[in-house]
Amino acid sequence: MKNNLLKKNELFSVRSVFLIDILLTAVSFVLSYYLCSLILPDIWSHGMLMQLPIIVALTSFIFLFIGMYKGYVKYDKVREVYSIFNAICLTNILTIILVVVNGKLFAENNLMVPLSIIVVHSILSFTALVASRYSFKYFASARSKLYDSSKKSILLLDENLNDAKIDAIINLIKKGRSLDTLFIPVRNFDTLSRISAEEKLSIEDYYVHKDFAKDISARNQLLKDISNFNKPVYLVEFNFKIKETSQENLILKRLVVTDENLKNNNESGEGKVVVLEPAV
Repeated sequence: MKNNLLKKNELFSVRSVFLIDILLTAVSFVLSYYLCSLILPDIWSHGMLMQLPIIVALTSFIFLFIGMYKGYVKYDKVREVYSIFNAICLTNILTIILVVVNGKLFAENNLMVPLSIIVVHSILSFTALVASRYSFKYFASARSKLYDSSKKSILLLDENLNDAKIDAIINLIKKGRSLDTLFIPVRNFDTLSRISAEEKLSIEDYYVHKDFAKDISARNQLLKDISNFNKPVYLVEFNFKIKETSQENLILKRLVVTDENLKNNNESGEGKVVVLEPAV
């Protein structure tokens, strides 16, 4: 699933992200002049139109120089924000240096970027760039969910099962039912409650380990909730490494969820035995 998400994120090419960043930087610079002019009307006399191309060129150089776009999709959110923060700080430092050099050597008034503009611009550009990154990830994630055609199943498990046994159960279910399915392991009710109703609609079926939920009333309520979504429910019974055969044995039983069955703790449906030969 993670690899699929990365592939979908690659739809946002490095070139397009770079161009969007530069556009946001330019817009932020113009907007900073506008906001500052509300307090200092004379600030327009500093020559914003002459400064803008220099700021854009300087920002482009810094963004590329520090490698802000190398594997940007793979960075976690904290690292991305840190990278953007460093780029803007370095840009501001170089801008101040250029303003000081211009003041000492050339005294060109149209190139004297006011300190207030630099501060406001840094805040606006940082906010815009971070927001754009979160937007990229949001739309990439939404797109991946839209185009991800793989089936998803919930596997409700006993909390005491280790990862190796969970993998064995999943492999046996897939073998027995010829499934190409993403299984989502769930160990307790708290985890299950965090799955939204919308996400539950995308679930194909549920597999309930026989030892899941010692509280029978809680388990029955869960089964009733699942039945409201009209999803198939299977009981999973697993015997690990039968000594005589060194084989693993799994029984899948389709549960018919009715009030009568839940009341009497009955399980209806046909069982199916799946046997996995031991690895050589």
